[in-house]
Amino acid sequence: MTIETPTRREFMVYTGGATAATGLATPVRGAPGGGTGRSAALPVGGTGLQIGQNSTGYFLDVPDVPGESTDSAHRDEIDVLAWSWGMRRAVDAGTGRLSKPEYDTLLATKYVDRSTTELMRRFVDGTVIREDVRLSAAAPVGESRVDYLTVLLSNVLVVSHDVSTVEGSGPVEVVGLAFEAVDVTYRLFGAGGSVIEDRNTVWETATG
Repeated sequence: MTIETPTRREFMVYTGGATAATGLATPVRGAPGGGTGRSAALPVGGTGLQIGQNSTGYFLDVPDVPGESTDSAHRDEIDVLAWSWGMRRAVDAGTGRLSKPEYDTLLATKYVDRSTTELMRRFVDGTVIREDVRLSAAAPVGESRVDYLTVLLSNVLVVSHDVSTVEGSGPVEVVGLAFEAVDVTYRLFGAGGSVIEDRNTVWETATG
């Protein structure tokens, strides 16, 4: 895999782990494009990102909330630097019984861009996004880049929004999304780009 790095300027990428003091995601230092394998030239446009076709990338598609992605398959979606999401069950040590599943907020880390003010408005208004929100992870396969992982979220609420700045980088925001249902698909591709296998799981957070 060839990763374009037009500049070696160091910057801070915020990953999904929250810090106890601020509630913001944990900073991880790296070269431009760090956690995602993207190339970055700072600053260029609103995001400061230049996405190379041969690099891995993450994209968030929120209905009626345009981003600044120039990727051919994800144009005008939101470029995501990093994201995190988890789920867990508590277990009773005495009986071994499991509690109901608990689902974390999905945290998406991104630069401030054209989607920022609309995401803020969705948080303030408490508006439920009825159309599916899609998070995609794309990686090089052959001569193109394809989505190998998609996470579809239904009935989504923006439940947190944090903005911070660090030296050498533009403002970074961490957006928290809560949802009622999730559809996760993983695709295994052959060398030529054809799908070899699909793995899918769907559930509602209220029922597990």
